[in-house]
Amino acid sequence: MVGRALLGSLLVLTACSDPAPVTAPTPEELREQIHAATGHEPTHCTDMTGGEGVLRVGGNGPDPECLIVSAESGLTVINTDGATHTFLVSDPANTDVVRHIRVEAVIEGDGQYVLDPVSSLLGVGIYPYWLKGEQESGQAGTMIVRSP
Repeated sequence: MVGRALLGSLLVLTACSDPAPVTAPTPEELREQIHAATGHEPTHCTDMTGGEGVLRVGGNGPDPECLIVSAESGLTVINTDGATHTFLVSDPANTDVVRHIRVEAVIEGDGQYVLDPVSSLLGVGIYPYWLKGEQESGQAGTMIVRSP
């Protein structure tokens, strides 16, 4: 009985010592951060942090245009048309260093590329992505990588 009372006290102490929760940015703050990092402003971001992320490219542009993924989960990029595409992800535009290509994957027509986990190539941050040669035509999007 004493052991149970002591355990209950320890649980209460542990629960009381948790740090204050971190608040997520408001939609407006997120839009501003994305615009600063990528130079464009998506209208909606799809949250895929609850599981594996899926991004469709080719044809009519990326779907979704903006996605939020967990650094420790996987991401599958699916080429939705018959043409071969090169999928690129670079450092954010607002960095003080030279922008580097972080991901450069050639995806055959109707094929896919799997990045698992996302953290194997991308850290927490906001990254622009596009299909090589098609960025100017709107074939670009934003990937937000969050810590698990």
